[in-house]
Amino acid sequence: MGDMSSMFPRSWWLIPPTLPFVGLLRMKPLIQEVQKLNPEPTAAKDIAELFGALVGMSVRFQATLPRDMVYGLLGIVPGMHAYIQPSYGPQKQDSDVFRELTQYLVKTSNNIDALFNWKRAEGTRLYAPSWIIDCTPVHNNEKWPTPMPFTRRYKADGGFGAWLRLAGPEDSKGSSSLVRRVSPILERLGLLSRNQPNITHQPDEYGPDLTFSSDGNTLFLHGLVFDTVNSVSASNVRLTEVEGISDPTPPTWLAGVCRELIKEFRWRHEVLKWKEFLEANLKAASDPYLDAGSSATREFWRAIIADSIRHPSGEFVRPDGKFIENVPQFFVGDTRPHTWGWGQPISEKAFPLYQIFGAEFCRAAYSRSLILTTKGFIGLAPQGTKPGDVISILKGYHMPVILRPVGGQQGTYCLVGNIYVHGIMDGSFCYDAKREDVKLLQIK
Repeated sequence: MGDMSSMFPRSWWLIPPTLPFVGLLRMKPLIQEVQKLNPEPTAAKDIAELFGALVGMSVRFQATLPRDMVYGLLGIVPGMHAYIQPSYGPQKQDSDVFRELTQYLVKTSNNIDALFNWKRAEGTRLYAPSWIIDCTPVHNNEKWPTPMPFTRRYKADGGFGAWLRLAGPEDSKGSSSLVRRVSPILERLGLLSRNQPNITHQPDEYGPDLTFSSDGNTLFLHGLVFDTVNSVSASNVRLTEVEGISDPTPPTWLAGVCRELIKEFRWRHEVLKWKEFLEANLKAASDPYLDAGSSATREFWRAIIADSIRHPSGEFVRPDGKFIENVPQFFVGDTRPHTWGWGQPISEKAFPLYQIFGAEFCRAAYSRSLILTTKGFIGLAPQGTKPGDVISILKGYHMPVILRPVGGQQGTYCLVGNIYVHGIMDGSFCYDAKREDVKLLQIK
């Protein structure tokens, strides 16, 4: 392109920027190509899941107006303007936009995963009610407080079979075979993964069957109250985030070694702190793991990695007993993963196990606290969890959740986040529950 304002014509070439939003812009032609290959009209549920995935990809972006975090994505997904209409007038606040987005995603998909994918910690949320997706841009000096998503697909709600018995056929829509429905557009775009809870495979039709109050501020869900939080450890949000060492740090191999040593020290120190917390708060008389021939001190090593490790195939699976049996030796006395001038080195054969355990602990524990329930169960709770919070299992959601009672309003709660509770993630609590235990929970 010539420069007409200069006597010396020059050529200008567009160099594509490397900013992260460019990746989102490239999604539009890909989506159009996928739709051409698929003669069937794109289902409303698929459009909702795709838009939800894009919102999740853009959470770290910036916008002058918070609502543009939503409106700026409408043109990428064909057909979205039929569901969400941009509005910049004073009659609509940013919180209204986020509430409409949340209602659209969960009602269209009959799936509440989106409520937890971008859940900001208590004290950092700007808008109510507690269940809306808060898309407010995060400032550069603010760390994104969302915990890392759990990598295994758990079944804490027991699935269709459990709720067919608990709620009855009139309230349990779905197929008894629980056929897994895969969104074709997400699969073709590479946005569907068995290891990503926010866009993983969902049972066809089976879901929470949620409803909203007439003013749109209260979410109604069916669920079971499992237990209450008894004690909570401190939360180490920046478990492996190492800032510059003697800034500016030259990019040398020594600086890299120092960073790795600091990371290893941090997560190892956190494991030992959590172990001390368990020993100080555990009551032998209320150890629920004794019934299964184990104990809380033994199950601790599984619980703090959410009972999950990465298989060589790439899937996240439950670690076998041999792996767990070898872990405690790494945290006894002065045993260290390598000498580096102190401690006793562990064997070369055991060192890879130590590395795997450390990686999984950092993934599961990021922005979470270790908790003990009143019944003695161990859990990984979101930042901001407090003693007295209620642990509930919701119909149609694969993980337990933390709910905070609203003072003076029985059955009414604020949503804090999801939680891993060791020992009930396979749906055992729901299988043993009775129909009269099911409650209609009001989430404000």
